[in-house]
This record gives sequence, C-alpha cells and structure tokens, in this order.
Amino acid sequence: MAKKIRGLRRHYNRFVQLKQHPEHLPIERLYQHSYAHSQLGLHPWVGWSFASNPPTRFRQQAVLGLLNTFWNWQQQFEALPEPYYAAVWVTDLSFRDSQVVVGIRERIEWYTRLHSSAILPTPQLPAEYRNLAGVEQLQWAAYHEEIPLWPDELPVGILPDQYRKATTDLGEEYCLLRSGGTVWVGQLLSS
Repeated sequence: MAKKIRGLRRHYNRFVQLKQHPEHLPIERLYQHSYAHSQLGLHPWVGWSFASNPPTRFRQQAVLGLLNTFWNWQQQFEALPEPYYAAVWVTDLSFRDSQVVVGIRERIEWYTRLHSSAILPTPQLPAEYRNLAGVEQLQWAAYHEEIPLWPDELPVGILPDQYRKATTDLGEEYCLLRSGGTVWVGQLLSS
C-alpha cells in the first residue's frame, strides 16, 4: 500500500511560488564541467522510490517552471562563444527526472547519443502540456526512456532489442534498458 502524501495543497502552493522564479544558468559550472542542468525538485516525490508521479496540476506547473528556466537560460546561451546543446526533457513514467539541460564541448555529443532511440512516428506531447506558454516554440521529439545499468545488472531473460550498449567517457561499457516510458525532448531549431 502506497504512503499518503500529506499536505498536498501546501506542497502545491510552495512549488508554484518556487517555479514562478526561473533559475539562473550556473555559467561557472557550465564551463568547469561542460554541462549544467535544472531539475524539478519535486519534494516529496523526489527520492521516494514508492511515490508515483505527482498529480496533473503539479506536472503542469513543473513543466511550466522548466520552460521558464529554459527561456531564461536561452538569453545566456546566445552569448556563449561556442556551440551548445540545450533542451527541455519531459518524461512520463518517471516524471521527477524531467529537467532542463545544457552542454558544451564533449557533452554535446554525449547528450545527442543519450537519446538515440527515437519513436517514429513521433507521438504528440501529452495533452496536459500542449497549451502551456512556450511549448509551441520548441520542436519536440519522442524517445524511449532508458535506464542505465552495468552489463551484470541486466535482468535475466532480457531480449537484445530491449536494451542497447553504450560507453562512458572513460570507455567503460554499460547498457541502457528501455523502461517502457517516453522522454519528450524540446529544442529550438537553431541550437
């Protein structure tokens, strides 16, 4: 039996207030680590393995907050003296993993390879997000949601078409197991 999350209205009001103020791009982190990201911070759902996805109104506010952060960062992306990867990721099964990401240098290729199992024909973004401000200005693509595992962690009986192999930056091999969910990746055409 799942635990009941208490104070849902209080959590919602706090979350809406937080997401009205978009985060600033941590430019020092971007140059030091070649990437930066803004995650949802969906307490009490983040960190609870038993927690399901938040209710629709939370998810809508969360995606709106990610979009606000993306557009706030976009002004700073344009000032970067080098190419970059920037996207909003919205996941359905593990919504708490949705985030805004930006990468430069070697992270451009890494992020591009991360989502390589495109779903064709591309399904539409879920109806609950289609009318949010800023959604229509991004091009959305759908990919299979994948879970990274070491080869010895793959469940017994997994078929080869249910996972793919990849390598870390250090050359170590790992597997990406399809979870059955979808990740929608929203990007500007020019980035």
